[in-house]
Amino acid sequence: MKYLSDLFKIVVFVSIMYMPLAWWSIQDSMATIDRIAEEETITKLTNAQKVTQSYLEKGDMLEACMRLDAEMQARNIATYTVIGPESSCYKPDGMSSLPPLQETETMASFVVKGIALTFVKYETGDFKWAISVHTPQTINIIERLKTNIPLRKALLSDFLLVIYTVFTFILCAVLVFAESIQNRYRKDGKDPVWIKVLSKVFSFLQLNDLKIIKSATTALVKQNEDLNKDIDLLQTSLEHSILNEIKKNNHNIPYTFFGTVSKVDINGFSKVVSAIDASGTSVTEQLTLSLENFGCELLQRYEGLFEKTIGDEIVVVFKQSDSALRAAAFSRDLMFEFSQIAFTIDNDHRKFTLKSAIYSSDITFSKRTAGYGFLGTALTFTTRLMDAVTIKDKNVLCLTEAQSTNVADLLALPKNTEEFKFKNMPVQRGYQVTQFTDLPELSTSEKFNDCLMYFRADRHIIFLLNQLSATPIYPENILKSLFSIQVNKTSEEVIQTWIKAVETFKKEDLTSAEKVFVLAQVIMLGKNLVPTSQWGNEATKALLTVPRQIQGRLNASVIEVLMDKDAAALSSEDQNSFVIANDPSGRTQGNLLVFRAAKKLDNQIFDELLKMIKSPQANISKSGIYAACQIIQYYKVHSPAELETYSSYAKIIQLLHYLKASKKAHFSERLHERLQSL
Repeated sequence: MKYLSDLFKIVVFVSIMYMPLAWWSIQDSMATIDRIAEEETITKLTNAQKVTQSYLEKGDMLEACMRLDAEMQARNIATYTVIGPESSCYKPDGMSSLPPLQETETMASFVVKGIALTFVKYETGDFKWAISVHTPQTINIIERLKTNIPLRKALLSDFLLVIYTVFTFILCAVLVFAESIQNRYRKDGKDPVWIKVLSKVFSFLQLNDLKIIKSATTALVKQNEDLNKDIDLLQTSLEHSILNEIKKNNHNIPYTFFGTVSKVDINGFSKVVSAIDASGTSVTEQLTLSLENFGCELLQRYEGLFEKTIGDEIVVVFKQSDSALRAAAFSRDLMFEFSQIAFTIDNDHRKFTLKSAIYSSDITFSKRTAGYGFLGTALTFTTRLMDAVTIKDKNVLCLTEAQSTNVADLLALPKNTEEFKFKNMPVQRGYQVTQFTDLPELSTSEKFNDCLMYFRADRHIIFLLNQLSATPIYPENILKSLFSIQVNKTSEEVIQTWIKAVETFKKEDLTSAEKVFVLAQVIMLGKNLVPTSQWGNEATKALLTVPRQIQGRLNASVIEVLMDKDAAALSSEDQNSFVIANDPSGRTQGNLLVFRAAKKLDNQIFDELLKMIKSPQANISKSGIYAACQIIQYYKVHSPAELETYSSYAKIIQLLHYLKASKKAHFSERLHERLQSL
């Protein structure tokens, strides 16, 4: 009972010390919330007033009403009333009259249908108008606790947390002095039963905490993977991209930008649909799914954005300065890749051709009743051009004569143009292109280097990888082109060609610094050309058999790729095999720290990284920065919670962010990208 009495006294003491502080903290928080709510109310009114007044000053009442309606749908205002010389608009019903503000008043609050609203009344030219927002309610803390169940629970949780923290410190003290306690109460060399019980309980609690941490980390990693998938989808969404751009640059809606639209459609799809009964509908799903899968992959490689898919038609938009070339390349590759597949229909294998069209124009993003939408000549013209296609037995890209001048390097244009007649639109001259310039024939041309970035399909990657070993001079442009391709899904042939390239360069004269550099670059290509989900033992073996006594750069490339693709295989290697004596570049030192971190992270690794980064020798400092970025990115993916348990992690992340923002520091493009990714 004595122990229970002592525990009760501790609880009472903690309560007396905690409650006044908690009360003051909650009061302050509530006051801050009320102030923020009031500021938000004023901001909403001011923003709506400025935009509406600008339209009314121009006499554009319709646009003003539409904008107010949009503000109301966005819940920025509660009501609006506009009365003009000839008409009026208002929402909701019953707000047809202006609020009864005194002549000297510009703002007043009224209760409308039991709801407190703050009204602001204006007069712009011949227009009298008013808008309102919900009046922020100030409620004292007692009333909040009475009505707000989550707040009561939060207060109770905080109090229990304080009690728990106090007892944790007590238990820690017991653990710290456990040996002296044991010695004091030990009799005849044996511990009393109660000490044995406590030891078992503490042991169990510690193990249970570790299990909880591991479970939480696993759940967090899984959640991260799911979020990354969602982000990948959003990043290729045109609407998401435009909304981000508008928000970042503070643009107004409607927002207009220049872009090129590409539409791709399966020839004969409707006939197949009509010819297949209910039991064969899976074939049509397979057709549309294959088109969408190929489209997603190629769209990501050419850095385009999805507008929409409708059945067997895919609509994408490119916004870059070379948007027409990217659109033509995307259409060419999607048609080629899809037309190679044989689909089984009624026990018969059938391949399909596709038709496509591209057109460039201004595209306007605007708010609609059902959400957002896009308007532009390019969206209309591509549909008309698709309708003008008459060739069905070949893949066809249809485009106007004017558009063809922008993409002529990628196409084999017919000798003569043809006339396209469109309903309710002017006649256009253009081409139905069935032949395209491909990489092998372009490789002997002066335009080869300029056009490389418009060849990103699997067959092009295979050709370029094979060209690496065939090039007698340093293949800078080929490597640059290959590094710019981010692959999410690829063919087995691409993976085998990359492995072959690694094996080929391993047999080169590695006493040449240039050959070593190229091999290191070819190894690094594994990061972006071979998806993690398709990485296999053969790829790992190709890297683990790279000579390790040549140069720190080579080892750094092997470690970096394996950290990303197969960390388990890397951690089973002997770290001393990556040591190069007297390496002035600092890469060996960085490699060993990365290698150790792949096995087990600790504070000492971060401390050694800090010493490297602060080194007066530029090479060692930069190697330290790169190694730190590698380790942090690896653990952010695989065990993000663990990073926060190391005190030196906060120091190193602070230093890296400082270097990232510094204008004095000069880094290579690769190192700059690493810092930016933090």
